[in-house]
Amino acid sequence: MAFRNLLTPTLYLRIAPDSVLIRSSNSDAVWSDEAVLALRAGPSTSVLAAGAAARLAVAQTPGAILCKPFGHPRCLISDYTAAEAFLKHALLSYLKLRRVNRWLMP
Repeated sequence: MAFRNLLTPTLYLRIAPDSVLIRSSNSDAVWSDEAVLALRAGPSTSVLAAGAAARLAVAQTPGAILCKPFGHPRCLISDYTAAEAFLKHALLSYLKLRRVNRWLMP
């Protein structure tokens, strides 16, 4: 059972309207970033950047918009597709911080 915990640790996510924090149950590594996405508007919306880099991407890219996926006054998620894209970015960034082998990444 202990070997299985090394390969698949329990991750704790703290989601707030302005930030997201990820922490593992068996390590000291903590990842935290601002909860914003830079989106390129058009026929097919695409993610330009996430987190603190999103504000810079919006300033440099004409037609880009800034989206806060967790900034709804009555519930946790305001835009489900943007929240999914941000959480994917957050988990991959956390795994890169932990230097997980790319073959073991989900």
